[in-house]
Amino acid sequence: MEIKMENEKKYKGYIDENGNYIYPIIKKYYSCFDKTGNTYMGTFEADSDMRAIRMVEDAINDPKSAIGKHPEDYRLDRLFIIDMRSGDIVDDNTKHIIELKEMKNEQ
Repeated sequence: MEIKMENEKKYKGYIDENGNYIYPIIKKYYSCFDKTGNTYMGTFEADSDMRAIRMVEDAINDPKSAIGKHPEDYRLDRLFIIDMRSGDIVDDNTKHIIELKEMKNEQ
């Protein structure tokens, strides 16, 4: 499995009323897309694309899960990124991360 990591965007903070720079708290949300059902499963939060991949690996290794039974029917996408301080969605461009069948073949 080869994942090309792009440089992470730097999200701007803001200056508060006391002149202090407030750094954004960035959260990334992911979901597995079911290509057969043409819908997303539930969302989950991860710090990075690689951490999201590691979180999905457990489901792939579980032969009782739908993902484990049919990894070729799913892909992992990053849905959006939110700044938890402001509540603003700072990136709502869905990004394809990996086809789950690629992860299954590696094991």
